[in-house]
Amino acid sequence: MIDPRIHFALNCASRSCPPIAWYRGDRLSIELDQAAASFLESGGMQFNIDRGIVWLSQLFRWYAADFGGRILAVGSRQPLLDFVARYQLAGPVREFLTTGQPRVRFLSYDWSLNR
Repeated sequence: MIDPRIHFALNCASRSCPPIAWYRGDRLSIELDQAAASFLESGGMQFNIDRGIVWLSQLFRWYAADFGGRILAVGSRQPLLDFVARYQLAGPVREFLTTGQPRVRFLSYDWSLNR
């Protein structure tokens, strides 16, 4: 079983990728959680509660199986929403993700270099 947080730590150098950083073995779990939360907060997830839509990074589509979904996010996308909800504080956004049954769309991916 792969730890899906790895997708927020080791990736490529494009604008839509999470930034590459150094990680310490004794703090790895904490730092992977921080990387996931930071990626989601900086544009890896967007939402409009009024319209009932969540936009996720293409990483969630390409690697849906790593996040508990089916290949290419075919079928239910709730496992993806449950994963991102872990990084939201309790409140309306977390409730929207876990029980609001939002439609999930995927953001365009910007392959230009991250400078």
